[in-house]
Amino acid sequence: MAEKATPSSERAEKPTREPRAGARPSARSFISRIVSDPNTPPAVYLLCGYPGDSAKDGHTRFYVSLDLSVWVDVPDDAVIHVEEVGDRESELQPVMAWIRQDAQVLYGNRWFR
Repeated sequence: MAEKATPSSERAEKPTREPRAGARPSARSFISRIVSDPNTPPAVYLLCGYPGDSAKDGHTRFYVSLDLSVWVDVPDDAVIHVEEVGDRESELQPVMAWIRQDAQVLYGNRWFR
C-alpha cells in the first residue's frame, strides 16, 4: 500500500545546529602532516595532477591534464604531502601534492622539449 503524502506544512523540519560560543573546528589530519609548527607554516605550493614516472632520476612527474600534454617533474624530496582527490576507485582522479616552494621543478610539454 502506498504511503499517503504529508503536506509540507506538517513535515518536521530538520533541527539546525546552532554554533556554540567558543567552538572551534578541529584541524584536518592533512594539515598536521604539513604544518609541524603553526608559528611557521611551510612555504609550499599546491599542485593538482596525475603522478607518473619521470625521465629524471629522483623525480616524480605530475601531468596537469588528462591529455598528458603538460607536466611538472618534481624532486621526490620536495613533495611534502600527497592526497588523493575524489573517487579512489577511479584511476582518472588526480592527486593534490604540496610541494616546497624552493624546489627546482622542471616544466615540460609535448610540443617543446
